[in-house]
Amino acid sequence: MRKYKNNLKFIDILYNYVIVPRHSPKPMINLDERYHDYLTNPTKKFRIDGVGEKVTGYGYHCEDGDIAGHYITTENYKLFYNRNEQFVRMEALREAVIEA
Repeated sequence: MRKYKNNLKFIDILYNYVIVPRHSPKPMINLDERYHDYLTNPTKKFRIDGVGEKVTGYGYHCEDGDIAGHYITTENYKLFYNRNEQFVRMEALREAVIEA
């Protein structure tokens, strides 16, 4: 009976917990430390091409199952950075409206 209980514990651990690697080839930056003020301070803006954008979110993004870097979401754009904190690309969240 004891062996059966140990097997159930092992199965529970496999299905209900995510195993996080204890080491990373490069330390991750603390996104809260860097960008949280942009969320809480209404006057603080993220500058994109000289225009102040309100930050609406941020987080890490993955490619092929590995953390590739982080992103910052503003009112109009989503900006992607690699693990070396270098800008990679920018995606518009809305299509531009062109008036004739």
